Amino acid sequence: MMTKINYKKRKCECCESKNLEFLWKNLHRINTRSQSWLFEMNNVICRDCGFTFVSPAPFQESLNEYYADLHAYIAVDYIIENRINFIKKYIKDQQIFLEIGSNIKTKFHEKLESIFNKVYTYEINDSFKSDIEFENSKVDIKESIDVIGHYFVLEHVPDVKDFLILCYSLLKPGGIMICEVPDISYYPSKIAALVLHEHVNHFSIVILKSIAKSIGFSLLGCSNELCSRDFGFVAAFKKDGCINNGSTPPNEFVRNKNYFNKGKIKALKFKDSLDCAYEMIDTLNSQHKKVIVWAANNMCTMLFDGKIIPDNVTIVDSDPQKVNYINQHVVLTPENAKQHILNSAAIVICTSLYSAEILSFITERFSKKYKPRSITVIDF
Repeated sequence: MMTKINYKKRKCECCESKNLEFLWKNLHRINTRSQSWLFEMNNVICRDCGFTFVSPAPFQESLNEYYADLHAYIAVDYIIENRINFIKKYIKDQQIFLEIGSNIKTKFHEKLESIFNKVYTYEINDSFKSDIEFENSKVDIKESIDVIGHYFVLEHVPDVKDFLILCYSLLKPGGIMICEVPDISYYPSKIAALVLHEHVNHFSIVILKSIAKSIGFSLLGCSNELCSRDFGFVAAFKKDGCINNGSTPPNEFVRNKNYFNKGKIKALKFKDSLDCAYEMIDTLNSQHKKVIVWAANNMCTMLFDGKIIPDNVTIVDSDPQKVNYINQHVVLTPENAKQHILNSAAIVICTSLYSAEILSFITERFSKKYKPRSITVIDF
């Protein structure tokens, strides 16, 4: 049984236009700890400025319920040094740093603590604890934060301006907001941000700059090279109170539509590859042959999106914390999966980055070598 998600129509948050053009409906069925969800992501583009987003989009309350029911797994999958180096470009004597969207203190925050006197985190996912609670808090932290960072959060937020207004209200006058988001210009070659079902906004730096300006932020600088993930950009904004009233909005309609549509073609081919991999697994299941699926990650969940995991599948990941990553299916470590690996007829590796390393490990550790036609690698 699918959990109902409530949706609402959106107008363009960049130029306030309702002149929208449909681009693509992307369907995803997702299992969380206790429920199943059907996401119907209706991607549109504003004909007047080119901001690309999802409308109707899930209400924030539905998303909060969904995030709270996700498996609580912590991972550092970004380049910490890039974040630190970008921050150092724009800070002087700031005392307090707040990250919105962080679920736990990591090595990133340890490095921040060598720069700032205080480092706080706030997570909208109710399954995690935050340093700061905005609701029922006895401490008023408005206009007390020197730097706010949110990393790959804003693409998940159906009310962009409300989120930026919150950031603005928490920052001191002259305070700095650091933001990382996927870059729509990368979509023709990098579709990670396009195919993830939780993304309701697709930003360019020009569009984000315009929206932030309408709140009272001015752009200090941006970079693709210093973004902590290779499919986005990082930008620094200053709270200066100079609101963008009456100025001409950007016109990126042709440019952004082209980026999105090229990415969509690549995304559809990727989905075809997932279907082919699943059909192979299902065929081997009918032949009573075992298959190893290596890596419990987003790729793995997409492989079994809305499908039954066949009995012949053993999911393996080297991280023991991922034992419950896949709903209703135990994820085994390589040692615990030894016999399954030895008896398997094929392997599906859900990452191209580490595929050669994984195959070498299996050969060295278990003296198991798969024939080339028995190896399937799926990735963006």
